[in-house]
Amino acid sequence: MHDWPGFFKQVWDNLEPDGWLETSEVQFPCRRADQEDQKPSPFVQWGENVLQGTRKAGIDAAANEKFSDQLRAQGFIQIDRVDVQWPIKPWAKGDKNKYLGKLLYRNTLDAVPAIATGVFTRCLGWSKDQVDTFCKEVIEDVDDKESHFYYPMVLHLAQKPLDA
Repeated sequence: MHDWPGFFKQVWDNLEPDGWLETSEVQFPCRRADQEDQKPSPFVQWGENVLQGTRKAGIDAAANEKFSDQLRAQGFIQIDRVDVQWPIKPWAKGDKNKYLGKLLYRNTLDAVPAIATGVFTRCLGWSKDQVDTFCKEVIEDVDDKESHFYYPMVLHLAQKPLDA
């Protein structure tokens, strides 16, 4: 997304008064759940590279940090921000988190090479061979049985006032 304020304006213009908007955006890079150690992580580096590459493409992959202010500026009320952790692989406690972890693991296996191929080759000048080699390291890092990664997710809820 190149223009979040423009998107929020478009939502505002098309949302009925008293209607609600919900956003859910991942924060890059992923993080380790239990501060496992500070050893270098190809998966964390992949996320840092995504941030760097998207920034060069004019996309702010950390834009969700500004959503509360942007929603307020647009006129929304009842703005609520919720930070959650979505586990990658079924390591987290609870059936819901284990199920979510399985889904996010499968999604990550597809997303890592897809995002890297597009962003790293177009925006960071990597060759396809460099991307393929790095993605192999990233997936090995994700597959490490000792690693407990999660995606930080930021959810925002906001309401258009009844009198708008």
